[in-house]
Amino acid sequence: MKNTFPFNFLFYDYETFGTNPILDKPSQFACIRTDFNFNIINKPIILYCYPPIDYLPNPESVLITSITPQYTRKYGLNESNFSKKIYNILNLPNTCIIGYNNIAFDDEITRNIFYRNFFDSYEWSWKNNNTRWDVLSLVRAFYSLRPKGINWNNSNLHPISLKLSNLTKLNNIDHYKSHDALSDVYSTLNLLRLLKQTNIKFFNFLFFIRKKKNILKLITKNFFEPLIYISSYFGSEKNYFGRILPLIIHKKNKNILIAFDLDNDYFFDDFKNKNFIENFNLKNLFSIGIRFIYLNKFPVLIPLNVLRKKDIIRLKLNQKRFLENLFFFKKYFNFKIINKLSKIKFKKKIYKHVDNKLYESFFSYFDKKKIYFFRQLINKNIIQDDFKIFDNRFSDLLFFFQARNFENTLSKINQYRWKKYLLKFFSSKKIFLYKEKIFSLKKKYYKDKKKTYLLKELLLYLKFLIKIIKKK
Repeated sequence: MKNTFPFNFLFYDYETFGTNPILDKPSQFACIRTDFNFNIINKPIILYCYPPIDYLPNPESVLITSITPQYTRKYGLNESNFSKKIYNILNLPNTCIIGYNNIAFDDEITRNIFYRNFFDSYEWSWKNNNTRWDVLSLVRAFYSLRPKGINWNNSNLHPISLKLSNLTKLNNIDHYKSHDALSDVYSTLNLLRLLKQTNIKFFNFLFFIRKKKNILKLITKNFFEPLIYISSYFGSEKNYFGRILPLIIHKKNKNILIAFDLDNDYFFDDFKNKNFIENFNLKNLFSIGIRFIYLNKFPVLIPLNVLRKKDIIRLKLNQKRFLENLFFFKKYFNFKIINKLSKIKFKKKIYKHVDNKLYESFFSYFDKKKIYFFRQLINKNIIQDDFKIFDNRFSDLLFFFQARNFENTLSKINQYRWKKYLLKFFSSKKIFLYKEKIFSLKKKYYKDKKKTYLLKELLLYLKFLIKIIKKK
């Protein structure tokens, strides 16, 4: 059956109680849905989520967003119900899901809340003709290659800031409240409208190349021929611009493109040293210009012919070095070495807590089916604490899911386990350090009434949590 829902963009943003998209918890979600021409077609949605009791909000984040845990407890949902609503929003067919720095941050939050709450962490971004896109990636590409028509800086000083709040201010885009999810969503939408209006041809190309299959076609067509790579890796001092030579896709992880950075200074003696090259490791690979580009993170790769003479001058590119690097690489790297590169092993981080283990492995097809069924039971307010699947993460996921969202469903054994865990989590040392951090900030911002109030609220929230734990 074909998807009948028309193509649409979903602009979305989170505010959070911290900066780590894996461990920190969301406080606010907002989104707006538009048609292909960026006309708003639905009413905006705003949701709040209150943190579980085994979590302490980062005070600096609360000072930035002004969202207290008390506010979310009053107006928000637990993470199970919060994630359910977001899952239903993101999974509408033919949706391009988009934000500002969402690939690195907001999408990671989405994946992790779905993982913790028994929704598929990946299908929302590709199933039913869905895709992802990131306005920040477009902004970097426009800044590097087609800057005309956008105000980038009110001075010639570097480093330039590509923060959403900075660009909206410079380009007279309404941004009534920075670090408010809905305000940031509107600002992102209006900034994207400006980019499209400024250079529709370049905009349409970037829209086309966002799809992984189109990126792969471009790479296949240009293997062993240079491509432009726009990335935060190069930083503002290099205008987020680099030129790379695509070499090979990693044998085991098909999302990794192995490439050579053509715009760096190298000691060519390293290239001539057979022992150095043939016995490489991850450390010396980096020093000789090998780069790993993750295709599932929607890298901006562009044909070299987009680069004009005036761009070369403006970006202060060293053409001589670029051509020398290209020549030396093609001379000293053979297919045997490139094939060896494709088998390089990456060390996996080993985490103790189940919350960190999303990327440990994919759930099997059969486990996914059972997890889907389990989630349907949850939606009907049925929670089976003896539910089992093969994946060894599931039992711990289930325990923390129940304890955080539906504590009254815990068995007596798990009630004891939860109490023991909380007592360890809220150690006297952790409480002392948390209070010390808040008092330090109160001292710093003693003249700021709003910030002083927010910090006072956090102390009251800590007191509230300790009281709950003592009652257990």
